Amino acid sequence: MHLCLSKILDKCTNELSKKNYIDLLKTVDKALKLDPNNAQLLKFRLDALLGLGTAYDDLGFLRKLSWYRSTDPEVLYHLAQAFWLREQYHCSVVILCFMVSVGGEAQILNARLRELGYSRVKIYFINTQRIGHLACESDAWLRKRARLQASPNELNIFIGQEKVCNYAYLDMLANYQKIELSDYLFNLHSSRPLLLNDKFYGQMPYDVNSAKRQAFSIENQLHNAVVVYKQADRLLELTEKQTELKNSIYNEFGIHAKRPIVCLHVRDSKYLTSVVGGKDTTYHDYRDVDILNYESTIRWLIGAGYTVVRIGQYTNQKLSIDSDFYIDLNQRNESSNVSLAELIFIRDCVFYLGINSGPFAIAASFDKPCLLVNCAPYVHVYGKNIWNIFKKLIDDEGKAKSFVEIAQGTTLKNNLGIEERVLDIYNGQVLAGYGYSYIENTSSEIIQATIEFEGVLSNRNQYDDRLLRQYFAQIPNDCGYLNKNIVIPHSFLQANKKLFNVE
Repeated sequence: MHLCLSKILDKCTNELSKKNYIDLLKTVDKALKLDPNNAQLLKFRLDALLGLGTAYDDLGFLRKLSWYRSTDPEVLYHLAQAFWLREQYHCSVVILCFMVSVGGEAQILNARLRELGYSRVKIYFINTQRIGHLACESDAWLRKRARLQASPNELNIFIGQEKVCNYAYLDMLANYQKIELSDYLFNLHSSRPLLLNDKFYGQMPYDVNSAKRQAFSIENQLHNAVVVYKQADRLLELTEKQTELKNSIYNEFGIHAKRPIVCLHVRDSKYLTSVVGGKDTTYHDYRDVDILNYESTIRWLIGAGYTVVRIGQYTNQKLSIDSDFYIDLNQRNESSNVSLAELIFIRDCVFYLGINSGPFAIAASFDKPCLLVNCAPYVHVYGKNIWNIFKKLIDDEGKAKSFVEIAQGTTLKNNLGIEERVLDIYNGQVLAGYGYSYIENTSSEIIQATIEFEGVLSNRNQYDDRLLRQYFAQIPNDCGYLNKNIVIPHSFLQANKKLFNVE
């Protein structure tokens, strides 16, 4: 079959003018077999279906048409109508916002908003595939909104991907904000972010997706999160159903309810490769850690009367600790309740021990005390009652970079003359190009920090802040990476006086 597009388009125009909708549909469908994504042919197909009164029967077709004709207000209007007829009201409103953004009539959008009881709308795009983003982005927004007492006349629509990292967390969020799971709408925005007018785009305090629309700074995003968590208290709580299931979850995973829980997260390369599938993730390996360096700490915690629950998904590391008081959820993936168990145990734990990675955001959303070890890059993390120790940055000769120099904005320069602040480098391969790499905290550093943290948290000991105050006096006040609300264990400061320039 030979495709002469100009002749086919002329034929389609002629059949449309004569309202020969059946013949038009046959002509178009025949041509689309050869050129299935042709925007002009797809539009003629819509004209035929409208003429036949069946345009809203095939939502998949209307979504495809809108993808390839996303600047056509008429096409977007019909997709919005199809969503509305299916009672997918928020999806309909999102498409109408795109329609108005490309020149469509605002009256249609305003009428739909009035039907839903609102006068304006903001659309947020949230990464539901990664728990760190899902938890931090949603929780920071909720805290800020509660503090500002936002207008009840504004409809806030959250769009996430259909693959969800933790459905239990999503279910909990549903009591506070509804997230529409739509790969189509999420990708429609991410593939052409500037198409949506700024007046409709809602930006969360911590919002990685905003990088697609404007100049993006991780430093500013982290600063926003720090401010929100400093000013606003926790809102999130388990749902009534999740609370009712707590006893059965404790029993299923063998948790002794009367023993206090410490949640442990140990990151390795398996998680990210499992989530992104097939992509090269080695640039992120600098954040991974060796679980063997945590074994002595786990054993100490068990001896101190705690149950240690290792959380997280997908791992290529495990420990051989034979104890009823060490539970590794990573080895229990056969259970359909792992996500809920993770949520409940973090909610109930005395404190969280891990790195500044995904599950930490769940702990932060519950305002849990956190000891974050092996932190890299060098950043003071958001949250309440946060203690940090950091990986050391060493050069090819094994010499460690001063933490104070890093905090003060020291740069690295390669033989090509390229220069960057260490604070801004979030790629292990880039660091290697400068001749630097991170080394992990030792087993001794982790257990000393844990003993100190637990002692202060249990009110048995007081924190000696003399060295911390010396360190804080040397770092800038205007750097978004370096809030002064964290605590660095005295043991870590004492052991690394030279790197912190304290005495």
